[in-house]
Amino acid sequence: MQVTYEILRRVRTDGHSVSRAVSSCGLSRPTYYQAKEAFERNDLAGLLPDKKGPKRAHKLTPEVLEFVDAEIAARPDIRPAELGRRLEEELGVKVHPKSIRRDRAGRKRNAASRSPRSTP
Repeated sequence: MQVTYEILRRVRTDGHSVSRAVSSCGLSRPTYYQAKEAFERNDLAGLLPDKKGPKRAHKLTPEVLEFVDAEIAARPDIRPAELGRRLEEELGVKVHPKSIRRDRAGRKRNAASRSPRSTP
């Protein structure tokens, strides 16, 4: 991020040409123009790299969540590790227990925020 910002600064403030600025840092002209656009759109935050990896729990499909809900309804004390094993046995889907735990916590939090609060 710092190198990219330095290139943008050299062109804008120091009056360097784009070719000269990018060649001094080993970047390409398209990289400069992409960074310039991102910077103009979102300031310094636009130069931060995007998060890598999946952005959501892609294995927790509606079918999987329905299965999890049914298992929890039948056995409220079931642990996420056991749910993971049952999912793999029944549906052939490997889901990490932490993903199940995170989903359950998020769904509880969302349900609590939607429920009407009683007034004293």
